[in-house]
Amino acid sequence: MKTNNPTYGHRRIAMQINNAFGLNKDLENKLESFRFYYNEERSHHGIDGLSPLQKSGGQSSSVILLENYRWKKHCRSLFKLPMAA
Repeated sequence: MKTNNPTYGHRRIAMQINNAFGLNKDLENKLESFRFYYNEERSHHGIDGLSPLQKSGGQSSSVILLENYRWKKHCRSLFKLPMAA
């Protein structure tokens, strides 16, 4: 009796599904959105409240009052950051 190999064909089937439904492009968009948020928008306690982009570029940020801002959604609403109202 022939036994089934549970790993046979999975990569090929996964590639066909990705190609059929465009999952690779969707993942690329999500990763780019997260990269932008992570490097350019968020502040980080370990680097004095600066974003990684600001720290690497030598830019400084000032303290803001959050009541003067509304929240902007990032990464399909996974993260929210204040923006000028």
